[in-house]
Amino acid sequence: HPVPAYTLEKSSDPVSGSVVEPGVSITYTLTVVNTSDAVLTGRVVTDDLSGVLAHASLVGEPAEGLSLDGEVLTWAVPTLEAGASASVSYTVLVNDDARGVTLRNVATPGEDDGGECEGTCSTEHPVPLFTLAKSVDADGDGVFDDNGDTVMPGDTLSYQLTVTNTSEAVVSGALVTDNLAGVLAHATLGELPTGATVSGTTLTWAVPELGVGESVTITYRVTVKDDAWSSVLTNVVTPSGGGVCAPDECTTENPVPGYSLVKSSDPASGTAVKSGDTVTYTLTVTNTSEAVVSGAVVNDDLADVLDNATLTEPLAAGLTLAGSALTWTVPELAVGATVSVSYTVTVNAGQVGQSLVNVATPSDGGVCPPDECTTMHPIPSFTLTKVSDPVTGSTVRPGDEVTYTLTVRNTGSAALVGAVVTDHGADMFDDATLVGPLPAGVTRDGSTLTWAVPEVPVGGSVSVSYTVKVDADAWEVTLLNVATPSEGGVCETDCAPELTTPKLPSSNGGPPPPAPKPPTPPAPPVPPKPLLPPTGADSLPLAVGAAGMVLMGLTFVRFSNRRARS
Repeated sequence: HPVPAYTLEKSSDPVSGSVVEPGVSITYTLTVVNTSDAVLTGRVVTDDLSGVLAHASLVGEPAEGLSLDGEVLTWAVPTLEAGASASVSYTVLVNDDARGVTLRNVATPGEDDGGECEGTCSTEHPVPLFTLAKSVDADGDGVFDDNGDTVMPGDTLSYQLTVTNTSEAVVSGALVTDNLAGVLAHATLGELPTGATVSGTTLTWAVPELGVGESVTITYRVTVKDDAWSSVLTNVVTPSGGGVCAPDECTTENPVPGYSLVKSSDPASGTAVKSGDTVTYTLTVTNTSEAVVSGAVVNDDLADVLDNATLTEPLAAGLTLAGSALTWTVPELAVGATVSVSYTVTVNAGQVGQSLVNVATPSDGGVCPPDECTTMHPIPSFTLTKVSDPVTGSTVRPGDEVTYTLTVRNTGSAALVGAVVTDHGADMFDDATLVGPLPAGVTRDGSTLTWAVPEVPVGGSVSVSYTVKVDADAWEVTLLNVATPSEGGVCETDCAPELTTPKLPSSNGGPPPPAPKPPTPPAPPVPPKPLLPPTGADSLPLAVGAAGMVLMGLTFVRFSNRRARS
């Protein structure tokens, strides 16, 4: 009476112990051999796939005789004659996320049914995994714990890449890719370690083979460029070939501080000012970086301001003046913060044709475009010319017309705005009368004309004219008027044309005769001593003669007066 007995063997392709990768297929084979002289029937083999199906998926439908219940595969072994054998296979596909795991399964013959394992009834397929960590030493102390720390131009940063085999498989063929675009834009790469290469801005490290639990590290260095203000040195390392890297362990960021400077003024730059005016300047600093800004300094050159204006004191906190150099020690600024400071100057008296110009300059780390850090306030300068037609010194007659022309030329460095010319005509309007309406911009108040000069561009000029008529009785007079410019203006000439009229002419065109002297009345006649006593008859001829002489004298005086009036 033979007793049934059999052996069970489990094999795999690839063989047990082989390293597998995600996406790889593993085929398992169960083999039963009847080792007795009896017919083998009704035998069942179970295969525990819990350690496989957690990381892989069964491919296709189970072969004949196989059935899956949960994670247990059962094989109903067919009837086997003495010495016969039977095999069955199934395949699994390793999952894509199966990193750092081991696919294990164990096949078991039926209990007390004569079966035993031949060799091994279990298989193991480890999936390799390594961890990657990146760290940085930014202060040169040899400790790689400075991720996020502020760095400055000229600093040297050391980056360290570390790979550790955290699986039960040998790690081979692993690659690490380090994107240095955000680093090399602001720093210069030093010598590379063995195994590392650079193409463009990408560093690649071919990781050497690592046994279970082994680690390997490389270090490389960069030097921050001088112009790297307000930047962030950022790099991201990526593992391949079975590596993992937590975002906070594979990205480093080291900000470089930086700030912007803006200078403004009230009135705005370009506005003309005059003696006694005040100008308030404001300096504004904004932290434009991802780092705290500390130790920033702004230098404001006031050489071309204080030669024409006086600084108002006391100065605001943080401001100091040495000579004509104003210095602002900027307080510490958090990321995105802004701070401002102001000061005021007053234009000195008697300033003409000058300009208040100052230029603010930030210290290292600061940026200020020239058009935002320079202010200019011109002090007006112009010339005034006054001419007459006929020209000054000419003689005019009653009834003649005289045209006066005022011309203003801008000799300053900015548009001339608000200039005024005053024309004093007291010694003209008493002997002449204005002809027609005054031109636009000119007004009259009594004997004074005022011209509100329109805006004149740099180097430009503008003129205005008016005409007067000499009065009919203005003989032997002088027509004089004097134009004066407002502050900033100067007369190129004397700005005082002078015209005269002649003496009153005589009737024949010659010079008028001298005024006649009144005649001397004749002395009364002395009567002759009578020889005889007067009788009154001889006195009549004498009286008639005296009366005639008086009448002739009166007639001459009247005739002389008539000629004088004509």
